[in-house]
Amino acid sequence: ILVIFIVASIFVLGVFRGEAIFQMLILSAAVAVGAVPEALPIALTVILSVGAERIASKNGIVRKLAAAETLGSATLIMTDKTGTLTKADMQLVGVATLDMLIKESYIDSAITHLSENQKEILKLALHNIDVIVQNPNDQEKDWKFTGHPFEVNIAKASALHGIPLKKIVIEENFLNIPFNSSNKFSVYKKDNNCIVMGAPDILLKKSNVDKDTYLKILSWVQDASNNGKRLIAIGSFNVKNIKNINANAIKDITFNGILSFFDPIREEVPLAIQNIETHGIRVVIITGDLKGTAVSVAKSLGWSINDEEVLVGEDIRIMTDEQLLEIIPRIKIFARVTPEDKLRIGNLYRQLGEIVAMTGDGVNDAPALKSMDIGISLGSGSDVARSAADLVLLDDNFQTISMAI
Repeated sequence: ILVIFIVASIFVLGVFRGEAIFQMLILSAAVAVGAVPEALPIALTVILSVGAERIASKNGIVRKLAAAETLGSATLIMTDKTGTLTKADMQLVGVATLDMLIKESYIDSAITHLSENQKEILKLALHNIDVIVQNPNDQEKDWKFTGHPFEVNIAKASALHGIPLKKIVIEENFLNIPFNSSNKFSVYKKDNNCIVMGAPDILLKKSNVDKDTYLKILSWVQDASNNGKRLIAIGSFNVKNIKNINANAIKDITFNGILSFFDPIREEVPLAIQNIETHGIRVVIITGDLKGTAVSVAKSLGWSINDEEVLVGEDIRIMTDEQLLEIIPRIKIFARVTPEDKLRIGNLYRQLGEIVAMTGDGVNDAPALKSMDIGISLGSGSDVARSAADLVLLDDNFQTISMAI
């Protein structure tokens, strides 16, 4: 505005003094061009390019140059748990049948010896996994799998215990209802029988167990999740009288058992978070896992957590934006959330004036990654998530975020 005013003044004053209009137009144009800092965009681009190159040397790929600056200006990081704070190595550490759950027999930390009933739980779970066999022509015990970490470990454990894989994993690998973050379960149908695999709390609500059994299993689930375990329940039901299988039609499930996984914390994460927080940047955990699992991970990071600092998805969805705006500044953990919840929470933080960075790896995380000030995707994440992100962590390492800042 100042430059335009000066240029106009020069032109008017020149004409007023009797100078030729054409000469004054040329002079005014020259002043206007000279006032533009043409070297600034070039210098800024070079500076951001140097930053992007340094981040790349730490296994972080900057997809948009401005992200190199935005991340340094971030005031809050919303981080997923699995794969970012943890190793994404879902080790299968226990298989619990319904009888074990009712008797409150806690899962051991080893699965070297399984009963026939426990093997049956694994066999049911095999129908609901989606893994790719890299060397199908080799013997099953030598197969190598790619896919979601906990599904890969189900396949490995089944092969270890002599459960035939070829017919189930390769020939019958088709899900009638794939897993998604809203339903939190998947369904495989063969003839009139359906196998359901998903979140234990969801399957419990849809099961036909009596109230006493329900409370015992729910108590066991809470205790196991408080110990940092990630739990996957297995159930089955008959669809003889159901023509179209959909999520709403699933009920009266026979609850068969629970698989227990443990995902260890990355060693470098606690120090990385401390370093980030010393720069005045808040870190909050936002995950789809159970509250107990998320709190256990937070405590492993050295955080001190009380109930008032944890908010679960069920409560989020019944609260208005105004109510959430009042309480989210003091929340450290958002548990059992959906991708829609992540997007809503991130936008509310931005309304409070925060510059928000968010990590995610799933297809459903893409809207939130795109909407936040800076989206950070894991290298092992989906193509959609990486395309929506501004920064991609090739090694899924939270330490890279700290280095980039």
